[in-house]
Amino acid sequence: QFILGRAGHSQAICQAQIPDMIERLGLPLVLKPPGSPFDPQLPSFPFKVLYANDESQLRDYLDRYCSDGVYPIFQQFAPGMPRNLCCLVSHGEIVAMYEHASRRSLKGQGVLRDIVATTPAIQHAAADLARGLNWNGLAQFCFFLDRNSGRLNYMETNGRIWSSIAGAAHAGWDLPYWAYRYFRFGDLPQPPPIRVGTRSCWRRGDLVALGNYLAGGEAPGNGPEPGRFSATLQYLASFSPAVHSDLYSWDDPMPEFRDHWQLLKRGASALRSRGLRDPRRLSRPQRN
Repeated sequence: QFILGRAGHSQAICQAQIPDMIERLGLPLVLKPPGSPFDPQLPSFPFKVLYANDESQLRDYLDRYCSDGVYPIFQQFAPGMPRNLCCLVSHGEIVAMYEHASRRSLKGQGVLRDIVATTPAIQHAAADLARGLNWNGLAQFCFFLDRNSGRLNYMETNGRIWSSIAGAAHAGWDLPYWAYRYFRFGDLPQPPPIRVGTRSCWRRGDLVALGNYLAGGEAPGNGPEPGRFSATLQYLASFSPAVHSDLYSWDDPMPEFRDHWQLLKRGASALRSRGLRDPRRLSRPQRN
């Protein structure tokens, strides 16, 4: 049941190879940057993920973003619900692991998540990966699970502290501290049962996902489109006391405020740029 998704089919693809790539990977086709945008050794792209639904759209993306002959990673589209198994691993053996499911996402990144009971197929696939790689340290094994077919698609492994780590802390697991103790003193934790059902939210990402949907973009949820009114109610419902913020805490509120302040600054900058490009502004008479 474990299927390794085809990724990064070619970094030197030319236009003549497009039909063959579509035949091999199918449509829609996923385009992603080859790594971290902060790595100066890797080419950068002005997008996190793109979906080409047909050959014409794929060629348009290549003309727009790859005119210098540098190409992103091309991936087979994997349908299903995103699932992540987050682990501390010691020389290939998983010491602690929990699974979270994304209820809402922003460009593939989960913004509202639940800690759920571990799926056996995902647990076995992650254990095989960790053992085969002789992994040592923190790892987030990312999959897509298609419940209709039971098909499991592997997406990637993040060998770093993942953005949703706060959810584990709210559920009683301090994985960064455990990793520190492991590498500094050789201590392995004895994890207590994690609180399944713990829900956490990246507030700014959730707000942006809602705004994109209200402006005509993709729905933030992974199920049927809820409609604009229902989507707004679902966003407001996430401020329930049962939903933990990734950034906000009563004793240290500034990270959450700063995160939203950055969003306000970007929005104001975009409005100013749009105003400068507005032809109606250019046609207004100038005052002496």
